[in-house]
Amino acid sequence: MNSNLKLFFLLPAVWAFSACTVYRQVPIEVLRTEEVKLPLKENAIAFVSRNFKFNKDTLQNYYMQDRAILKELRTGRRETDSLVVMSCLHAVAAMLKEKGVCDQPVFYPYDIFPPQTGERIIPLPTELVKKMAKPAKADYLLALETITYFFSIDNGMAAHEGFQQVALAGVWNLYNGETGKVVDHKTLTDTLYWNLEDRTDKTVVTPPRLVALQQAAAVMGENYAKRYYSDWEKVERMLIIPPLEDFRQAAALAEQQEWDKAAEIWRKYIAQKYGKLAISACYNLALSAEISDDLPGAATWIDKAVKLASPFKGSDELEYALNYLKIISTRIAGIENISGTSKPE
Repeated sequence: MNSNLKLFFLLPAVWAFSACTVYRQVPIEVLRTEEVKLPLKENAIAFVSRNFKFNKDTLQNYYMQDRAILKELRTGRRETDSLVVMSCLHAVAAMLKEKGVCDQPVFYPYDIFPPQTGERIIPLPTELVKKMAKPAKADYLLALETITYFFSIDNGMAAHEGFQQVALAGVWNLYNGETGKVVDHKTLTDTLYWNLEDRTDKTVVTPPRLVALQQAAAVMGENYAKRYYSDWEKVERMLIIPPLEDFRQAAALAEQQEWDKAAEIWRKYIAQKYGKLAISACYNLALSAEISDDLPGAATWIDKAVKLASPFKGSDELEYALNYLKIISTRIAGIENISGTSKPE
């Protein structure tokens, strides 16, 4: 084939590649605010399991192995459930104690309530709550009303990688120890996942089923505990890089943590006449402001991005801008309410 003809076919391919907008993940650290603020600096909390299961919880006593549903022996079910429940409760208590929310946790025995089933969860009677809280000198009674879990493992075939996972769901009620009333209610789902091979194709040793269930329950407990304290955590945001040299240069500056210099470039494209480039520029300026802990500035820029993107119905730019606006709005609301967030009575 003639070399000029080769170049003719190559150029469109290069152009198509260079014309793609790139979306780059940017790790940042943000303040995650508590959802529920307990009034005392260190609260006395008693932890209990209601031992309740929904009638429709048909998978509770089963697990999956290589796509086959297996049933757990009846003699082992109670032991499995007690290990899962207590792992979850102890994880919540340990995290709340570490963060200064709970001083000395008190645990009621797993079987203090007999096994119960039903269509819906009925809160504990107020007098019973007060009766349980008094000897424990508990300000609050934290009840894991129900927990369900399902273990599955697939050792993998030639067509796909193997995996192991535990899916969980739990319902929690926080009761006031003095009044006996429910002051907070939360339903939480979680999944712990293991790949059976790492990036070098080496086999990963995963925990056996019972250990995996306990580990997953502990993770869910730690995630539930986050409801009661604020903390810094790492998250990922997105940087938008349209196929324009200025935006590539700005992205390179941002990667070197020179966000102010990158912002100078993006500000050149914020006018409406630049169309989707203006949306990307405002979006990136919002990210720059958030990284600088200027949340009002981030809100201003992302609001402008949403307005610029509104005429482009169904576009990725509009979707991304709306999602980021929600994230920034949630962060601002959380920080504004940090001194009085959802105070239990």
